[in-house]
Amino acid sequence: MVKMAEDQKVHLSCHQNRRHDVDYMAIKQAVEDGLIGDLFYLETFVGGFSHPCGYWHSHDEVSGGTAFDWGAHYLDWIVSLIPEPVKSVIGTRHKRVWHDVTNADQERIQIRFAGGQEAEFLHSDIAGATKPKWYLLGTRGAIVGHWRNITQYEVDPLLYYHEHDIPRTEMVPDLTLHQYRRSGQIVTRRLELPRRQHYALYGNLADHLLLGEPISAPVEDSVLVVAILEAAAQSAANGGSVETVDG
Repeated sequence: MVKMAEDQKVHLSCHQNRRHDVDYMAIKQAVEDGLIGDLFYLETFVGGFSHPCGYWHSHDEVSGGTAFDWGAHYLDWIVSLIPEPVKSVIGTRHKRVWHDVTNADQERIQIRFAGGQEAEFLHSDIAGATKPKWYLLGTRGAIVGHWRNITQYEVDPLLYYHEHDIPRTEMVPDLTLHQYRRSGQIVTRRLELPRRQHYALYGNLADHLLLGEPISAPVEDSVLVVAILEAAAQSAANGGSVETVDG
């Protein structure tokens, strides 16, 4: 697809709408501003203990596997936050509970970069206790993002009220910045969030095509994400072998 776009002189990019999630944007800015020093370790998590939803989320012949769902977004965040060549990838899987679907119950992808940085993505549908969405370590501090569970109540004159749980994946997590001081203290504060912009991906694409604004999600990053997913799938099929990524 990249080669065809180059030959035909047309624009090609991936619909990485999660590049405009405000928690990612806040973390990206904090890392670029050096608030935690040099980022060297990053963990991301999504999931819980529940049956996988929807057909293409559930069967590997359609989805490609569990990690090809949320992994497409989380790995895109990772390669943006750590813009280094990928040195190696390890993928592991568990199939232990949901036997009516073919996707794994849990998949983990570990990445090591050329500069020595490490990153991990974990998607689990059998996590009885959830990990933070974000866990970043730098040479001067850390950033932790905890999931938020929000319930909305709607008044009903007959039944008093209805409860509606907002999916935690659509709620902005609580982001805490931990900074090391020369005194030896670790000072913590809430990480400031940018204002949410609706349809930001399309606005960026239009400005790129019309005004030359840099694209927020370069196609090269999306190509790397697919390469990592494929390497992780190969690794998991081989029992967790160390795989390399070309390019």
